Amino acid sequence: MNIRPIGDRVVLEPIMQTEKKVGGIILLANAEHEKTYMARVMALGGEAKDILKIGDLVLYENYGCTELKVEGHTYLVNKLDGIVCVLEDNDG
Repeated sequence: MNIRPIGDRVVLEPIMQTEKKVGGIILLANAEHEKTYMARVMALGGEAKDILKIGDLVLYENYGCTELKVEGHTYLVNKLDGIVCVLEDNDG
């Protein structure tokens, strides 16, 4: 099954981790009380394609996300304005 978001919606695959270093920034594990989370962009609505690309690593706010479970995987559908930033690795 393919998920095709509409308008400014973005499909995200949440990343659960203990710690990750991205460009010198250490991102700690997600905790229940945190308000921003890390995810990989899996699909984009038409309005989001000018800003993000599939595969981008992003931080997003969990408010208003719609959770989907498809073929054993959990995905989130979020509005573009719920994306806080894109994390880019500057190594190399």
